[in-house]
Amino acid sequence: MQAVLLVAGANKRFFPLETLGHKAMTRLYGRPLIEYVIEDLRECGIHQFVIVVPKGDKVITTHLQKGEDLGVTIQYAYQDSPKGQGNALLCAADLINESFIIPNAYHILEKNLFKTLIDRFNTEDLDGLIPAKYEEGIHEYGALDLDGERIKSIIEKPRAGTEPSHYRSTSAFLFKPDFIHSLKNRTSHQYAYEEAISDYAHDKKVLMHKIEKEQYIPTLKYPWHLLELFTHLALTKIGYISPNASIAKTAIIEDTAYIDDGAIILDGAHIKGHTYIGRNVYIGDHSVIRDSDIGKNAQIGIHADIARSIIMEDVHFHGDGFIGDSVIGSFSRLGAGFITANKRMDRKPILSYMDKSEINTTEHALGVICGKQTSFGVRVSTMPGILVGEKSTIWPAMTVYTSLPHSGKLKPKIQP
Repeated sequence: MQAVLLVAGANKRFFPLETLGHKAMTRLYGRPLIEYVIEDLRECGIHQFVIVVPKGDKVITTHLQKGEDLGVTIQYAYQDSPKGQGNALLCAADLINESFIIPNAYHILEKNLFKTLIDRFNTEDLDGLIPAKYEEGIHEYGALDLDGERIKSIIEKPRAGTEPSHYRSTSAFLFKPDFIHSLKNRTSHQYAYEEAISDYAHDKKVLMHKIEKEQYIPTLKYPWHLLELFTHLALTKIGYISPNASIAKTAIIEDTAYIDDGAIILDGAHIKGHTYIGRNVYIGDHSVIRDSDIGKNAQIGIHADIARSIIMEDVHFHGDGFIGDSVIGSFSRLGAGFITANKRMDRKPILSYMDKSEINTTEHALGVICGKQTSFGVRVSTMPGILVGEKSTIWPAMTVYTSLPHSGKLKPKIQP
């Protein structure tokens, strides 16, 4: 069996992190998410990979190369522009020569599910197998039209009262290679992939594999979902301190923390819970880092309090402030006294705003999500759920009440 990974999408709903590249290349514990997926599939017996990347891509192909370091063989197909899953899969058609699985390229922690799907697909000699999960709000997804476990078709975003079921596909698709013929017979458009599945299921044995409600299925639909994904990944990690790290005698490192090569942790610092301190990270005196991911080369100054957050590579935070339940894009600069508010005073779910649309994040704790190369002056504070576009600049002593676009600016109306 082959694996086909589609990593050429546009990631529009991932603002303000969409400019960092495909979300599958987001690093947690120092590694891109796609590496975790490849390793999980390899341990399920798959060694042949086809990865569809954007035309002209250098980041993914340069990092993964031909797969030798991961113990697999990788071939690449190229998509001219984002035109949906169906078009992306057709770009790889000439490289697919056996049954294949299409996992989500950032769905980590799914090795057991992958193994179950592959074993069932082979044992029952199926033409297709699609894991599905019950979804109360099915009207935002493709609903499976079912006859028992057999899939008859997929109905995209059905109106209330017309939904054939409340089950939607998730995580992966498994097909025999002749599925490609059904896809080729479809006109290229946004839902060509789902329509091809419906065509294929009409004459073939395509089944649903039911996933229980309580089973965690990763999602990165919105950027704040990275925080939940990190939490689940961190719980699988064992504490470690590199012999090449420099740690002051008065620093406290809990045994669940992972300290990578070259990290420097100064006096009185406390690294708590399931925290990752990346390569060459600097942690200043008396700073507290709790259940967070600190990317390589980041610098955290004195008296900083960071909780349940992702600080990407080369971020500089001068300290004397608080970052909670937030994602800070790479190469950003945060002045002294930077503070994120991460809960509403009424404790209701936090709302965020994207393209002038209100989004209920359903999160009760969410700070700021900012893109790469953002600059915050001293004593800046942000309200819960704020999104700040890349290369934005916020003047000192400002409070950010509304989200900012890429290259946004926030400064006092009257300047000294």
